[in-house]
Amino acid sequence: AIWSFVQNKPTMLRVAVLAACFVHSLADSTIEFHSAHGEREVIPVTAQHPAPLCLRKFEQPPYYAWPVMQVYLLLKFDKQEPKSIFNWISTVGPKSRLHIEVKKGPPRWLCRLGYPWLAAVFPGACRDCTKRCSVKAIQWADHLAVPIPSAGGCVYINQLPPGVHSAHASWYMHFDLSVFLFLLIGMVFVIGWKPLRESVTFHAGLGGLGSLIVIA
Repeated sequence: AIWSFVQNKPTMLRVAVLAACFVHSLADSTIEFHSAHGEREVIPVTAQHPAPLCLRKFEQPPYYAWPVMQVYLLLKFDKQEPKSIFNWISTVGPKSRLHIEVKKGPPRWLCRLGYPWLAAVFPGACRDCTKRCSVKAIQWADHLAVPIPSAGGCVYINQLPPGVHSAHASWYMHFDLSVFLFLLIGMVFVIGWKPLRESVTFHAGLGGLGSLIVIA
């Protein structure tokens, strides 16, 4: 029976084509990573072996710039499905959608000091992702951006969206001006503590904002 199967060339050809298609489908999705130093690496993407993209020591911003620098992994897809990108960007997790996980260091001391109320107010900033956690990508022009701390971390891409077979990835350093805005607000609170303490409007506003945070 085996010899007759071997002699049957059309059957063998069909089996070979099906096997090739199956193997190709397993490694159909790839990530092409481009570093700032000119490195290029092609990484296959499968649910069993997610594509790991880690921020290495020499790619991190200088230590003194960590408070004002935000690091993003930028993703640009070569081929997208005809539907709008907003159909799948809002959710991650289902197998038919983009699935991204992040692994980073433990929450900062401020989050641990103010746990659990601070984690409830700022769930994204105080989330523990030491053992990976799913995240949402951010729409940034024609890219998707995944933020990680300047101190380092890893982004794991488990699956690309339907109709997308390859994507380009690179690190991007963003100068965060909101840090200076928070510093300005803090200075206003420190300098104007006396009139703010006596302001009924200010306290009413704080109470309303706190109620909205609790309800949300």
